[in-house]
Amino acid sequence: MKCEHGHGAGSLDMLLDTMCNTFGGVCFIALMVAIISALRPQVSDGDDVEQMLVDREAARLARQRDELKAALEIQNTFVVSNVAPGKAMSLAELLKGVSSNETAIAKLKAQKREFEDALASLKTDSEYSAREALRLERLLKELEERLGKQRGKQRSVRTPTEREIAGLQNEDFWLRNGRLYLLKNRNQCKCEEIPRDALGKRRWDYTIIRGSGYRVDESFFNGYDWQQIKSSLDSKGYVRIYSDKNSFPQLCELRDALIHFRKMYNWHIYESDVLSFVEGYDGRVQ
Repeated sequence: MKCEHGHGAGSLDMLLDTMCNTFGGVCFIALMVAIISALRPQVSDGDDVEQMLVDREAARLARQRDELKAALEIQNTFVVSNVAPGKAMSLAELLKGVSSNETAIAKLKAQKREFEDALASLKTDSEYSAREALRLERLLKELEERLGKQRGKQRSVRTPTEREIAGLQNEDFWLRNGRLYLLKNRNQCKCEEIPRDALGKRRWDYTIIRGSGYRVDESFFNGYDWQQIKSSLDSKGYVRIYSDKNSFPQLCELRDALIHFRKMYNWHIYESDVLSFVEGYDGRVQ
């Protein structure tokens, strides 16, 4: 009769053998992976720098290649544009084209030098302006100091002032857009009398008749019309001038002429197209 004990011991041996073989295989694989990793070349920082330098040199060579290609295309364009179809360019023609290009380059260089000289001159002018500004600032400070010494003193300046004089007769002049109109001249101004207002005063409205009047300039004061106007002015009267802003230069000339004529006057700024008067007396003169 067979013993069962021997059969159970063989199964245990097979299990242990299998486990040992599996563990050995795992260790063998791990050992092989470690050996292979150790044998592979390692990438160091020096290799990275070297690769970067190689890439930079490759980029520089690529730029040079592109520049040469562009130069060749420009040269081909020049040759094609200067040579008739089906005809080859001779050496003399090619040298002539190169010479013209060199002349153009020399001209551009000369212009560049001119621009550089102009820039240097501007810089010099700027330095001179800075020195001049400092000098003017010094002069201004000196003037302020002198004025500071004079501040305790007072100076009075007399200017023309209006005064009221009784019994004067007025002559009315109207300056508009550089032309002079006499209100009493019915060929130059139209007068319309307005009925009395609530205060019982009358009013007169004057409007200019277009195409009339005198142009006030140097020839006017040297001409016959101004002589007639002066002779018609009463020696005991005064001139009352109404002027718009556009006629200010003519107002100054007319004022100077009246002063030279020793005639009293006053003046007012008036912009409306209708000049209105109310009943009353105005004897203010300068």
